[in-house]
Amino acid sequence: MNIVKWLFAIVALGLVAIAISTSDSFAAKDEWLAKPVLCNKSHDVVREKFYYVEDLVPMMGGTTRSRINKEGDEVDAVIFILFNYENNSAAIMEYHTDYVCALGFMHNMEFDTDKLKEYLNYDEGF
Repeated sequence: MNIVKWLFAIVALGLVAIAISTSDSFAAKDEWLAKPVLCNKSHDVVREKFYYVEDLVPMMGGTTRSRINKEGDEVDAVIFILFNYENNSAAIMEYHTDYVCALGFMHNMEFDTDKLKEYLNYDEGF
């Protein structure tokens, strides 16, 4: 991947994460759902048996507050996006002090902002 795509990906994903985590309008009409996530208590095992095996390298990371139960209790965490350049795929991982969780996986990554806006009907009504 060339440096322009790399820089764009870092900036774009960071802005999306910030917008979602700080937006009052995002939470105003939606509800929190409990979705299954895959977690492991060993950071070393995740790194050696998943990141290294899948050729995932850190692309970006940032701090967050993570809900840990139905009552809405939160703890500090760090989210990393790891990328596989050869397969154009990524994993979204959430790190806590005593475990790490896979929040999602992406394949066929797209970096073209026009295509992304089209997928989301982003300019509609503006």
